[in-house]
Amino acid sequence: MKVKLSYSIDIDEVPNEINRLLDKARVLLGDIQDDLNESKYMPGAGLKLVEDLDALRKSMLSLDVELENTINIILGYSQVLLEQQTQARTAQAPAQVPTGEEAGE
Repeated sequence: MKVKLSYSIDIDEVPNEINRLLDKARVLLGDIQDDLNESKYMPGAGLKLVEDLDALRKSMLSLDVELENTINIILGYSQVLLEQQTQARTAQAPAQVPTGEEAGE
């Protein structure tokens, strides 16, 4: 059974965390590829191959979950950066004073 975890890190550490998750996914993908490359049907060992292939499927599911988590972190991080840029632009924009018709004259 999988459970969803959340944790907080400093915003400056998010790119490092994304890269750490990508490295983890690369290792998992490499392990999956290695295991698949070693898989071969042998008479009398079909049940073992079925078990191995099932384990590979579960590993691929874990990889999918890792990649989905990474995507969600990237999207959330991008949203925070966009909000920060918008706030910075708003803070830098000069205040507009209504004149003429805008002031209700």
